[in-house]
Amino acid sequence: MNETNDIYDDEIRIIKREHPQSEEKKRFPQWLIVVLTVVILLLLCGVLILLSLDPKADTATQLVEQDMTEEIETVFDPVDVSENLPLPTWLGDYPDTTAVGYTQRIDTLLGQVALSIYIPYNAHPQLSIGQLDRKDGTIILAAQAADIRRDNKEIVGSFVLGGQKISEGISKTGYCAILDDVVMIGMAKNSSLYDEAIEKGGYFFRQYPLVYEGKLIENNPKNITKRKALCERQGQVFVVESQTNESFHSFAQALVDLGVNNAIYLVGSHSSYGWWEDQDHHRHYFCDSIKPRIYSNENYIVWKR
Repeated sequence: MNETNDIYDDEIRIIKREHPQSEEKKRFPQWLIVVLTVVILLLLCGVLILLSLDPKADTATQLVEQDMTEEIETVFDPVDVSENLPLPTWLGDYPDTTAVGYTQRIDTLLGQVALSIYIPYNAHPQLSIGQLDRKDGTIILAAQAADIRRDNKEIVGSFVLGGQKISEGISKTGYCAILDDVVMIGMAKNSSLYDEAIEKGGYFFRQYPLVYEGKLIENNPKNITKRKALCERQGQVFVVESQTNESFHSFAQALVDLGVNNAIYLVGSHSSYGWWEDQDHHRHYFCDSIKPRIYSNENYIVWKR
């Protein structure tokens, strides 16, 4: 043959055709694909392990979860207060220290935040779980305390009831401990008061910290609703309720302006159940309905005469 394209009648030409996927195999070797897949799977497993072991990651998850006892409110009727009321001068000035246990209410306005202050006198503080007995005439002040998780309906954070450990966790760093009728409020990831409450038959629960050593503490939840707090000011403990819908920040700032030393959040919203009893033994409920939502782990801080 003089030319490569010439073929004699008694000859055949064998043409070798590449498989259409051969080029792809050359560009993407199978071993490389396998290696990349294994690496990706290992990375995913590592992330899952870290999330399950890292307490900070677990804390972050719990902080953003919606608590069953917290409601979001956006519409409210502000309290009609035409001018700022003077700061209360009730510290150390008990109206009647010999009277049968009762609760004093004082209203004040700090900036644009209207507050009601509830001060229990001659009563013993404690925690309780479950529906309150409305026939119990010894209760002079009762407010919902720790939040309940929406998913498993367990109490959020550590909770001790009469020395018995009910739950354990530090998703919220604020705490209240009750030992020998003394209420202690603070902020710490780990507090020896938790163990002491178990040892001495006391009480302990956790909530969002609002004020610590006179300074405002910021919190992640950004919803606007009615707020409650358990406060300590120069050794005196009381409950404060906002009469208007407030953010965590504006409510905590009002507590700072009130001169509160330490404060933690209590279950808020317009449907937060509880009551207080005045000096004439008249009961006043915090919400319009006297029938609370009932969950097995619904819990309260109460003062009994």
